[in-house]
Amino acid sequence: MIRRSIRPLAAMAGLIAFASGCGSRPPDHGERDASLQVARAARHPGATWSERLDRAAQSDESWRARSDEIRTQILVASGLWPEPERPPVHARLSGRVERDGYSVERVEIETLPGFMLTGTLYRPRDGGGARHPAIATPHGHWADGRFTDHDRCSIPGRSIQFAKLGIVTIAYDMVGYGDLKALGHDFGDAPWGFSLQGLQLWNSIRVVDFLCSLPDVDPERIGATGASGGGTQTFLLAAVDPRVKVAAPVNMVAAGFQGGCLCENAPLLRLDLNNVEIAAAIAPRPLLLISCTGDWTHGNLELEAPALARVYAARGAPERFRAAQVDAGHNYNQDTREIAYAWFAQWLLGAPPAERIAEAPFVAEPRESMALPLTGTLESIAAQWRDQARGRFESAQPMDEATLAEYRRLYRVAWERTLGARLPAPEDVSIELVSAATAAGAGMVGSVRAAIVPFAGAVELANDASGDPARLEVVLDGDDSPAATTERDAASSRAGWRLLLRAHDAEPACNAGVALDDDVLPQQRRFPATYHRSELARRVQDVLSALAVLSVRSGIGPERVELVARGDAAAVALLARALAPGPCDLDFRGLDEAGLAAQPNYLALGGLEGAALLVAPARATLCAPPFPTAAIERAWGIGGRGGALRIVR
Repeated sequence: MIRRSIRPLAAMAGLIAFASGCGSRPPDHGERDASLQVARAARHPGATWSERLDRAAQSDESWRARSDEIRTQILVASGLWPEPERPPVHARLSGRVERDGYSVERVEIETLPGFMLTGTLYRPRDGGGARHPAIATPHGHWADGRFTDHDRCSIPGRSIQFAKLGIVTIAYDMVGYGDLKALGHDFGDAPWGFSLQGLQLWNSIRVVDFLCSLPDVDPERIGATGASGGGTQTFLLAAVDPRVKVAAPVNMVAAGFQGGCLCENAPLLRLDLNNVEIAAAIAPRPLLLISCTGDWTHGNLELEAPALARVYAARGAPERFRAAQVDAGHNYNQDTREIAYAWFAQWLLGAPPAERIAEAPFVAEPRESMALPLTGTLESIAAQWRDQARGRFESAQPMDEATLAEYRRLYRVAWERTLGARLPAPEDVSIELVSAATAAGAGMVGSVRAAIVPFAGAVELANDASGDPARLEVVLDGDDSPAATTERDAASSRAGWRLLLRAHDAEPACNAGVALDDDVLPQQRRFPATYHRSELARRVQDVLSALAVLSVRSGIGPERVELVARGDAAAVALLARALAPGPCDLDFRGLDEAGLAAQPNYLALGGLEGAALLVAPARATLCAPPFPTAAIERAWGIGGRGGALRIVR
């Protein structure tokens, strides 16, 4: 007999908790330290992610803004910003079999030219021609992929029951599983924005396109659910695709464990972002959070669920959030499925609220009858991804005022998210004056150390006797060469400031908001680019912070300060100017581009050429630019501003 009990949750509208007897081991994909991590998270009630959620949920405007930020961060990290072209859905259906109350058939969906995503489609058999709701159900890290059928998880089981309830359901392969096993589950090309996570998210978006294209599906009633890595896919998809009206990520949303697989940890994904925030981004669309007592989600009812409940309550929709927990190991077992059936029946079929819907007995189709051949290779998929990224950049290059504005809208956001950098607001700047002796060794006469509050670092500036802030020279530590010297004698004699960019600490502070210093989470060490800004990105932030300091100290806007730099520092200064346009005098002689090309998304966004386009039409001198200049000269020529650009070969 199954023993059930209600775990009380005081003063938490919309949350119901269950515990059911069943136990098993989760699949091993990096979760061994999960219990310790959750305990550490619980010791930080003022965690950054929780504070961000509470702050963002205070108004419709602030919540929309934060949800948009999260959506953009996911898309940029996944190599999907600007969004790839989505041609009409090309799909093939085959092997249909009729069962009691439902049908099953193989499905192939072309998500990239020449590459077919494979899956199994389950449809209700009602004979009435009505349009049904639909659910996308990614499978997660179970060894048999979409064919998994055992006590801990049955993909066919939940798909069959959803179809019997009247919901069209598609179970589709993760890359490296099922019919796609030969592609592997460990690849990426970060500078081109190509990642395992990005490809899987794109596949999920195209699955929703496919569902919406079916004549028997109502595109206004789409849901998504999956467990483990499929839970990650679920909340990523729901966060970026508003067509997903209901979501149930199972056994994955936890503050202290963000995902142990490469498919859940694309570079840049969690710069000041946490899985709980990503799951919350669906609000106020209905969200069911299912956890269990036997994995990293065991603390959901005490930590993550109350934070999500506060968001839904603040948004005026407490009934649209529910948290449930089963007494089991890592799973999408029958108890879990029955809770999910009731949730989706309520929000997709209009059924009355219920704790669960009992699952009818089922028989999964033999794997061999539903299997499909692999179409495409990893090499061809990667080449398609690179070609599309380059094509999007080239087609977006500005030709007139309208396309220049659109280029700025798309690519400035992309660089901001890629670098995790921005120009601080005046209220975020605090300045501490220190003695002139600090700068004496560099032959400078005065110094300012500025702490930029949101970035927890220090920027060191030094000025000459007059302290004129109209010119800022950017120098890398150890580089004693003068800055750009292309016909700048007058500028060289003008008073100005000098910014010395020193190397940052090797281990930056945790950005996930659940651990600091010696408590850095293991997955942060495994996937540093997912959680931490690169050295290049932090130097760009230093320059932006210095501009903010000068603006506050002098009253001269950062757009009026001339940035002067040479060599590697010139690249840093150009990227800073891409985010905060203004005059610059940059000499690229001596630049070592190797370090730049390692930055995630760098090549997909056009490199320094793409950044330079964002500076137009500010006054700029570029000496020996290591990139094509035709598009740049054209951008400056828009509106008759070509005279503001000077290129020295």
